[in-house]
Amino acid sequence: MQLLHPLQGTYPDSLYLTLEGSLSTINTEAFGTYVSHWRELEQESKAKLQSYLKEAQAAGVTALISQPVGEPDREICALAQEWSADLIVLGRRGMKGVGELLLGSVSNFVMHRAGCAVLIV
Repeated sequence: MQLLHPLQGTYPDSLYLTLEGSLSTINTEAFGTYVSHWRELEQESKAKLQSYLKEAQAAGVTALISQPVGEPDREICALAQEWSADLIVLGRRGMKGVGELLLGSVSNFVMHRAGCAVLIV
């Protein structure tokens, strides 16, 4: 079993393209704050995954954890294909209507694009 929690976004990079297309550096203090917040997010997510891993192991289930960076829906589908997964189990926030339309739905994307069975809880 693979336990997966993708981190949405991209890892901080001190260079970015300006509107004119040239490379520029951002404010050092702002970048430092961004990196600090990113690392906190990574650590919190990793701790949560470790907790789930301990629960699985206590129940006698062999599991591995993974924390890729990117768009969660695409990362889940790509890793499921890479692992030759038989089943993907994922939660759903329960958004409906305009909220789901504007924000999208990871579970909906995975359900329609995964190459294996999907169980949404």
